[in-house]
Amino acid sequence: DLSKYRAPDAIAQQHQVTEGMKVIRALPLEERKRVYRADRVANQQQWYERKSGFNRRRAVLAHVTLIVVEVIAVLAAMLPIVLLALGLFPLSLQALAANIAGGGAAWMQAKRYEDLNASYTVTANEMQKVTADITDQHDDPAWASFVENVEGSMSREHQLWRATRTN
Repeated sequence: DLSKYRAPDAIAQQHQVTEGMKVIRALPLEERKRVYRADRVANQQQWYERKSGFNRRRAVLAHVTLIVVEVIAVLAAMLPIVLLALGLFPLSLQALAANIAGGGAAWMQAKRYEDLNASYTVTANEMQKVTADITDQHDDPAWASFVENVEGSMSREHQLWRATRTN
């Protein structure tokens, strides 16, 4: 009996609990588990896998960009030295410093993509484990606790993602 797990009326009135959710809540436990596995956990796992791949590709692109910038920086740093030796151009340390700063910024961005890739991969793997663990929930209290833990895991990942957006 899930009646004791109902959302408070104030929350339900804010449409956080939809009619569809109410219908699912009224289903037998095995059917709720099937719906949760197919429509929530699998969806989240696929989303995290896609985002992990996206960030993995971005990390590679950022690393390639960093290498290109570093090569350009070395060439830009060497060019004034060569031109100075030929008496054609004065040495500019400002250009060298700007190139080094640009390379550092690219490296920092690449690191963020790697962090997001790792975080999303871990969460996608957790969702895969959740799929296997769904069948181990045999009564409503265990099911409610299980869902709360799973949603908490997704919420933690979302909070971490939001934290990367504010820095």
